[in-house]
Amino acid sequence: MQGIPNFRDITDRKALEEEREGFFQLSLDLLCVAGVDGRFRRPNSVWETTLGWSIEELCTRPLMDFVHPDDVEATAREGVRLAAGRVVVHFENRYRCKDGSYRWLQWACIPTSNGLIYACAHDVTGERATAERDRLLFLASSLPPRPSTCFLPTSSCLA
Repeated sequence: MQGIPNFRDITDRKALEEEREGFFQLSLDLLCVAGVDGRFRRPNSVWETTLGWSIEELCTRPLMDFVHPDDVEATAREGVRLAAGRVVVHFENRYRCKDGSYRWLQWACIPTSNGLIYACAHDVTGERATAERDRLLFLASSLPPRPSTCFLPTSSCLA
């Protein structure tokens, strides 16, 4: 029977794709598929709400365009590890928001055999700010008391 196309039932595959898409868009974290070439293939919508860049803007620029200058070297090292097939977890770097501010992201990434990287980033900016505030409060509380600037009781010192 020549000329009869071979149709396969793709219902199961479509159902799996819809399920995967649902999880991808439901996540509160920044999920993406990227290439070992350093470009986004598919970021979820949380990237837009967190950083302010559109999906199109994210996908048309290299990932390193968004990395804080002080974090470029460490980020490149992790990229080399991923390209070599190694998993990266608990790596933190700063990503630039569209308004020019930066957000701290903590990453978990796994490379695939076909040159893709599945990655999940959690915004830890708030946690880092809290830890820094607590550190500064601790340092301030462990300093010796400041000497009084008033040695003789005067009306200005008693007020």
